[in-house]
Amino acid sequence: MTTALNWDGSTQQDEEASILAHLHMVKQIANRLALRLPAGLEIQDLIGAGLIGLIQAVRAYDPSRNPKFQPYAYIRIRGAMLDAMRRHDAVPRTFRERNKRYV
Repeated sequence: MTTALNWDGSTQQDEEASILAHLHMVKQIANRLALRLPAGLEIQDLIGAGLIGLIQAVRAYDPSRNPKFQPYAYIRIRGAMLDAMRRHDAVPRTFRERNKRYV
């Protein structure tokens, strides 16, 4: 059996192991953001978006640029979740920012 190599020389098994090892981060971040969920969006939606962010983080991670993986993955996971929340929000982000200034 041959092991498929990714463009950076890692194997698919390495990617899967890294994803499984950091899956707890996705759930933790989703639970923190669950307090601000817009209507129509559930925590499972956040977890799904966070999982996509984690997969992208594993594939894009460059140890020469970012010495620690967890802070890098945290930013990517949280960003993916916030993007999902923004896509499901009926009120534009700029309106919320302006409203904060006046309230």
